[in-house]
Amino acid sequence: MKKKILIADSLPIVVLGLTTLLKSTHSVFSIESVHTLRDLLEVVVEKPYHYLIVDLNIFGADSKSNLRKIKDLNPELKVAIFMDSKNHLEGELMLEEVVACLYKDNSREDLDTAFTSLFTQGYYYSQELLYHFLHTKNKGKNPLTCLSEREREVYFHLIRGGGVLEIANALGVAQSSVSTFKKRLFKKLHINSLVELIQFHNQNYQQNSFHF
Repeated sequence: MKKKILIADSLPIVVLGLTTLLKSTHSVFSIESVHTLRDLLEVVVEKPYHYLIVDLNIFGADSKSNLRKIKDLNPELKVAIFMDSKNHLEGELMLEEVVACLYKDNSREDLDTAFTSLFTQGYYYSQELLYHFLHTKNKGKNPLTCLSEREREVYFHLIRGGGVLEIANALGVAQSSVSTFKKRLFKKLHINSLVELIQFHNQNYQQNSFHF
């Protein structure tokens, strides 16, 4: 059975463009679409979609609240946000379990790379977005300030389920380097396993209001 993708965008031409791109490179998926938030909320309940590619504008002014509604209706749904341009919401949306942030001014090649990463690794974020996400202005409050930039990048990929090979490919470094960064961050955070790492992340970045 084909996995299902739902595209939610108010502009039919955008839906057509995304559908054409996805069918040309990822034909193993079944693709459907909606154009309003009301329709989106209805079909998410009715059908077991695997991926949602949604225009941020469709959520209206309260994007985070409406995103949570979607996740509550289908907790297993992988949500990729499609937006007009870069804005301050990306970091906050990433903490709301958005698995990809895409932009309408991306080239076809960039979008194809993003979708390939999303469907194979389970997530996609540009290096620019990762950089901003992993740096904080509140250095006295963020437990990750003890980590180097590379260690933070590895941390981020680990909590998203990335393996050593996947992380090495994403960062453009050797697998041995990833293993070294992993050991260092474990030592600095006083943890001994991936299970403890996930527990650490949940305690500090889901129950509290820390921002990267």
